[in-house]
Parts: sequence; structure tokens; C-alpha cells
Amino acid sequence: MGFRLTPFYKEGTNLPTFGLVAQLPGGGGIFAPSNFGFNRTTGVEASLTTPDHPIGFSGFLSATYQNVLSTTPPLSTNETNVPLLQPATLQLGDLYRAGYISPFSVRIGGTYALKSGFSATPTIQYNIGYPYSVGNIIAATVGPNQYANIPQVDFGAGVPTVSSIGNITGAGLSTNYYDPAYSGSQLHPNIAASRGTPATAANGGYLSNQNINAALVLQYKRHGNIFGVQIANLFGNAFNNSVPTTNPYYQPVANGLSGPQTNFNFCAAPSQGFANLRGCEPQVPKSSYAYTNGAYLLSNGNFTGAPLIAPLRPMTLQVYYQHEL
Repeated sequence: MGFRLTPFYKEGTNLPTFGLVAQLPGGGGIFAPSNFGFNRTTGVEASLTTPDHPIGFSGFLSATYQNVLSTTPPLSTNETNVPLLQPATLQLGDLYRAGYISPFSVRIGGTYALKSGFSATPTIQYNIGYPYSVGNIIAATVGPNQYANIPQVDFGAGVPTVSSIGNITGAGLSTNYYDPAYSGSQLHPNIAASRGTPATAANGGYLSNQNINAALVLQYKRHGNIFGVQIANLFGNAFNNSVPTTNPYYQPVANGLSGPQTNFNFCAAPSQGFANLRGCEPQVPKSSYAYTNGAYLLSNGNFTGAPLIAPLRPMTLQVYYQHEL
């Protein structure tokens, strides 16, 4: 038997980023490179293995916990390379859970072999989910060279402006909505409705659904000839490891209640990722809803053309033959 337990710590400073210096009236922006990014990772990994047995059972188990904190909010544009960040995030020193990694994952598997040459190798991969959600507090520029963490809402400085959803920005990414009759101020908005989905103060405070992915290999070996069948994604979960992203075409009516214009975008040009040739039909199918009201979508990250929301990896079966030399 073999067992290993390894704690680890990593800190990255002066990481490259792009900063949105100014938002132009037409929707574009002025950007500037910088090296103010920060990343800190703490965690522990463990593994357990049994001896290899030609006949009988041999198995393994590995598990990893890692807490990755970064200056980059989850689902930001280019999060895993050179992210696009708001100056306020960097100036305030806000940290977020990284959206590209699950805090806890486990992989377990083994092989049971018979004297006749038959063997079965099941493997199960599990993770607790990935950080998502916009958060109720957002880093914002509230004046010339003045920054503050303020309530996230669909007007003023509290509007989310950075997203990987086809690079769409603006009020369409908000999850809290002000009362048109009495909006309040950007520091103290009068919030009349929300998308009704879980949210904490920080972006990425909630995790998406847990994921289980199973695989199975059945094999028969005789006189150097190996016949096998490999089944991937045994449970057929088409949206396995898909992270909910904010639906930019959401119409709020009340807390958690969406209106009939949800998923319609009458102002979209055909060249935009979510638009079709007429720009006035539903942008995404209801089968992609992470919640029944369409507040968030389950996506495969394909926002450049139809189909925008598609199964990630359905169950696949591969038959193979090998011959030992």
C-alpha cells in the first residue's frame, strides 16, 4: 500500500492584466496593460494506492483541496491567461475565488482481473462544483481616482462590466434591479427585485452543481490479443462541469420571477454572438437554463455562433483491439 499527503502553497505577484481605463459611449473601451495581478493558492492533496495484482483487485484514490484566490473575478474575460479587470478591483485589493478550478475534487478507480483474461476498470471523478454568480457587492469607480465596493445593481457605477459571455457588458449582467419610481443612489440603491438566485457579497461566492463523471473499461486478453470496450461519461451528463453564466437577456418582474421578454434581444445585430439573422428570436433554448426562470445559463463557453448552448460531452463508446509484440 502507498499513501501520500502533500500540503502546498503558491503565491503569484505582479501578474499581467488588462485594465479598462474608460468606457466609450458606443460600448467600446480604452484599455491599458499592467502587472498588478495577484494569485494565492493553498491546499493539500492525498493519494492512496494498492499493490498491483495480476489477478484480483488493484485500486487507487486521489483527492485534492485547493483554495485559489485571485484579483480576477470568476468568469472574467481571459481569466486563465491575461484577464481584463476593472481598475477598482486592483486598487481596492479585492480577492475572489478563481472560477477555473473546483475547490475539492476526488478520483477513485480500480481494476478487477480474472484468471480467464477478463478485467473491468471503473473510474469515478467527482468535484464539488465551480465558483460562479456575480455577487451583491462590486468594485466600482465612484469618482475621479475614487474607488469603493458598492451594491451591485443595474444602474450607475454598480453595473457589472466584465464578462466572458461573448464579451457582453452592462446592465444585462446585473442580478439586482432598482425601483424605477425611487432609484436611490449608487451607494444606497433602492433594490426592488433580484434574479432570485443564490448570491453572496463577493463574486463567485457560490459553487455550481456538483459533478460526477464515470468511465468503464471492459477488456479480454488472450495469447497477446486484447479486445476492449471503453465507455466515457457513463452517466451521459451532457452538461458535466458546465458553470452557470449570467443570462444577459433576462427580464426581471419580481424577485425570482422573469418576464416574457427573457431571452429576446431586439437590439442585437446579426454579427453579435447571441443574435440570429433577424435578431428578434429567442437567443438560447430553455433546456440550457441553470434555473427555471432563465436567470443563469449552463454553457460550454461557445458564444460565437449557433448553437450557442450545446451538450459538452455525451456518453461515448469506443471498441478497440491491441496485439502484444
